[in-house]
Amino acid sequence: MNPFIEILRKEHPETPILIMSKIRYARHFPGSPTTKPYFELRDFQKNLVEEREAAGDENIYFLDGSKVLGDEYYECAVDGVHPSDLGSDKIANALLYTIRSIISEN
Repeated sequence: MNPFIEILRKEHPETPILIMSKIRYARHFPGSPTTKPYFELRDFQKNLVEEREAAGDENIYFLDGSKVLGDEYYECAVDGVHPSDLGSDKIANALLYTIRSIISEN
């Protein structure tokens, strides 16, 4: 398990925790050498949340950043990395929806 999450959960047992993986960059296209490590990190984060849930943590959530910008993720950045207005809007909406869902559960 991740030590940071362990410490945070010990000090704040009821606080909802949202883990969001990185958004996709333009260089994360199929076949790119940068794509595999990107998805490995995302899967590590997702698995961490699933492990915590299986251990009984009911207040931990995962938001898949690879899906936040949609299929045209490469159009949502000014330079392939930093979100444009469109990218920022999509990130904000995804977070707003997710946080509202978490709050309504609690």
